[in-house]
Amino acid sequence: MYSLFLFSWVLYLRLTYLSETNRIKKHSKIITGVVQRYLPPGRNQSQYMEYNYLENKKSYQGKILITSSYTQGLILIGKKFPVIINEKEPSESRMLIYPKNFKDLGYMFPDSLAWVKEYE
Repeated sequence: MYSLFLFSWVLYLRLTYLSETNRIKKHSKIITGVVQRYLPPGRNQSQYMEYNYLENKKSYQGKILITSSYTQGLILIGKKFPVIINEKEPSESRMLIYPKNFKDLGYMFPDSLAWVKEYE
């Protein structure tokens, strides 16, 4: 019973993420965001970085899953990276740091961010 609930919950989260990603792709706009802080691993041991960006003079926050170690992740704090947003709903966003982030949304990884590959 528990495994069925867990499977359903994971499936729901995945579908929600994919739905939001599709809306972002459909109504995309690229702006600049800043990595604000490192969020330590929770129960599932995933590490995230929190980022902020401005759109129409309003501040928004997002989170990006990182694969870097804690020390490497700290290097990203304060750095600016592209953020792709849903122009119709600016709170829906994805920060583009690693080559995989760009590839997942159909963009080429820029040479100017080649330095982040060592922290991937």
